[in-house]
Amino acid sequence: MAELMFESYQVPGLFIGTQSAMSLYSSGQTTGLVVDSGANESYVVPVYQGAPMTSAIQRLSVAGNDVTARLYDLLNSNATIKLDSRTVNEIKERHCLIRKIAATSCDSLTREYTLPDGSRVQLGSELCEAPEVLFRPVVGGIDLPGLHEFVYRSVKRTPDELANFFYTNIVLAGANTLMAGFGDRLKHEMTVKLTNERQSFNVGVMVPDDRRYSSWIGASILGLVSNFGALCATRHDYDEHGSNVVRKFS
Repeated sequence: MAELMFESYQVPGLFIGTQSAMSLYSSGQTTGLVVDSGANESYVVPVYQGAPMTSAIQRLSVAGNDVTARLYDLLNSNATIKLDSRTVNEIKERHCLIRKIAATSCDSLTREYTLPDGSRVQLGSELCEAPEVLFRPVVGGIDLPGLHEFVYRSVKRTPDELANFFYTNIVLAGANTLMAGFGDRLKHEMTVKLTNERQSFNVGVMVPDDRRYSSWIGASILGLVSNFGALCATRHDYDEHGSNVVRKFS
């Protein structure tokens, strides 16, 4: 990357930051626990003073595409109109929601989706059943713990004195967290988990409105700070160290 940026694009300076740290910056913090869920994977990343604690990062291979797949199965199982994956994904992004407690019924939920040809599809409890795969992957045939369990595992790998701060400063990022109720459900599951583990931490979940683009926003904020230039690798650094200049950011 350094060679490309300095040789091809002739940039005067280069900074390499992690997506999780940038997402945290967008919320005005440099220390916190980032829960980033996109299309393919979900990550839990504790960040301390702007640096990810790499030994505590947790990755869950359950994310937005799994919600779409689950919704596809639910909607098409007995449907007279078969929906394609792209349509199902759009329905997910517009209408899916996450109930705060798994046992809560959503049988009364009704929505309507109009297809391009004008025909209408009636939607119901599938809209809150599909996202359950994030917190109970087993409903989608995936033998993994839920997202909240990975949050717990991540914090357990950090120093004990930081645990309370991380639990009270969970920051959501990524488009998959845009589903209504995501933050409330994560807070509930974490509270139950900590109670079961006999740990008396409070849980706080920040749900930024712009979390789809939080890493970009955080990077733009960082670029405006007065000492940003000192954080970058310069052309002089590159001429002296070559591609090894990227070690500055490790």
